[in-house]
Amino acid sequence: LGADVIKVEKPDRPDEARSYGHRNTDDGEPTMDGVFQQYNRGKRGITLNIQTEEGRSILKKLLADADVFVTNVRLQSLQKLGLDYDSLKADYPRLVYAQLSAWGLAGSMAADPGYVK
Repeated sequence: LGADVIKVEKPDRPDEARSYGHRNTDDGEPTMDGVFQQYNRGKRGITLNIQTEEGRSILKKLLADADVFVTNVRLQSLQKLGLDYDSLKADYPRLVYAQLSAWGLAGSMAADPGYVK
């Protein structure tokens, strides 16, 4: 819808939706799932290991020009990496920060992952 979106994935664990409905063509080559293609059409993509200083540095360079940051990384992990809202708000005051959580930000399951692979 006109936004310039950059999808960030882990190098060792890309988005699992890439393989939903995965099939092979007649010559045996794998195809990417149509739903993944539909949801990610027009997005640019990058793989970053945000566990490393280099990966976080690259992400922060991207945030410098960003309007919105959407993440589904658990709050405790974001805090440890310095990528939670409180850690970023001073350097990126106009950034809209949105965090998706499987279980919400409060309650007994708030720190639990949404799924485990």
